[in-house]
Amino acid sequence: MPNNSLYFYVTTSGQYQEFLAKIKGAKLLGLDLEFDRNRYGYGFNICLIQCYIDSSCFIIDPIELNEPLDEFYSELASEKNEIVCFSFSEDYKLLKLSGCNPTNVRDLDIACSLLNYPKKSLVNVLVEHLQMNTSKSSQKSNWLLRPLSKEQLNYAAEDVIYLLDLFRGLKAQLTSMNRYEWFLSENQWHYTLEVDANDSKVGVKNKDLLGLNESEAHVFKGLFEWRDQMAKSRNKPPYQMIDNHYLKLLIKDSHKINEWLEEPAIHYSLKTRGILNQVKALIHQLQDESRALGLRTDKDAIQPMSTEEFDRYKNDKNLIKLARNEVFGLLKDQLIKNYGKHVQSFLLSNRVIEEIVIGKKAIPPYRFTLFHELVGDKLERYLPKNQSD
Repeated sequence: MPNNSLYFYVTTSGQYQEFLAKIKGAKLLGLDLEFDRNRYGYGFNICLIQCYIDSSCFIIDPIELNEPLDEFYSELASEKNEIVCFSFSEDYKLLKLSGCNPTNVRDLDIACSLLNYPKKSLVNVLVEHLQMNTSKSSQKSNWLLRPLSKEQLNYAAEDVIYLLDLFRGLKAQLTSMNRYEWFLSENQWHYTLEVDANDSKVGVKNKDLLGLNESEAHVFKGLFEWRDQMAKSRNKPPYQMIDNHYLKLLIKDSHKINEWLEEPAIHYSLKTRGILNQVKALIHQLQDESRALGLRTDKDAIQPMSTEEFDRYKNDKNLIKLARNEVFGLLKDQLIKNYGKHVQSFLLSNRVIEEIVIGKKAIPPYRFTLFHELVGDKLERYLPKNQSD
């Protein structure tokens, strides 16, 4: 297996089998992914997997390897492993969408928050805790391109080779402060949540429809879907195909279509007579559909709140204000006094307070116990019933 003393680069079936043999005996591993999410290619894709086991760093290249990763995913799902990582939420989401269910995740970013450290990147945390300087030079590089440079591979390796040492140090601190069980509970909570498959897709947002009427919005959504198909077939990010603003201009100004072949906001691969005619036909089809659906041209696509919606919104705001005055303000003060401001902002941010009060968010059970110790029974009226039972 190729070895530059820093990592083993896994690109063949034989090398992959050697890696699997190594991971099957492991109980503690460092893990990180390099991925592309509609930055240089279409979709949400794993580009590299970095795994640190028993003083060895393996960089698995799924693009070069071209082999199913099911056996590796099974190891990540095994209860025998602890998976050490840093700021892992997007990596976790991608693994889940790829059919992997990692267990026993140990996200050191959470550890730093519980130890009352300010939010920092892994690079800065390594400098502060291990006095290790690592590179950020390849952070935003194109991980889909092959071959990868030596600098990219070194950067990828450095994302995992210090994780286990960092874990041991942070674990000791958490244990000495009686917060390690908090850490385990937070990881169990965060990394067993379901992942919405639609979250990985580029969709129409309300802000995209501002300034459009109902009929125009229908046309916009249809063109948006067509653009996504064009992007997927070319493995390009949708924004590189046609700018959102230009899609709006096409709908607002019927003469704009005549500039199609010279328009800078359109990808060169779409600047053909055939594509132009396809877009014209699609616009006419979508306009016919909007009329058949009874969509109006004198009604905005984004409507203001109804009276009932506004009343609910107002009631929610009043309840949040009351909850802050009665209990959450005091709770925040007690958390800061006892544990520090960074612990407080992690455990009980303003957004968490709002979502708890209006019933959208539960919290890890240990937090309820902690909060109850600080402010007593008055907290219970504002928590979801499943939290206060």
